[in-house]
Amino acid sequence: MPKDEMDETDPMQFVGMGVPAGPGADEDMVRAVVEEFMLLGFDRNRLLGLFRNSFYAGTHRIWRERGEAYVTDLLDKVLAEWTPASVAKSDI
Repeated sequence: MPKDEMDETDPMQFVGMGVPAGPGADEDMVRAVVEEFMLLGFDRNRLLGLFRNSFYAGTHRIWRERGEAYVTDLLDKVLAEWTPASVAKSDI
């Protein structure tokens, strides 16, 4: 079987699908993407590129529907939460 053809009997075949989501799902997705890629070493500009680039359908949809200001505000908020100054200190 050629590598580009889908084998419906292959249990390991990658399949993506959309699922209905409730209010706040966009914010949850932005947070998850920003945190994951930030931990992989992406800086702010590179993270923003994930939303501006139409290749990344999920993040690009949020950027198109909610706008650049929404994405950058949330991006900055998540990044600020992960800076050493904002990490809560325990009472040891």
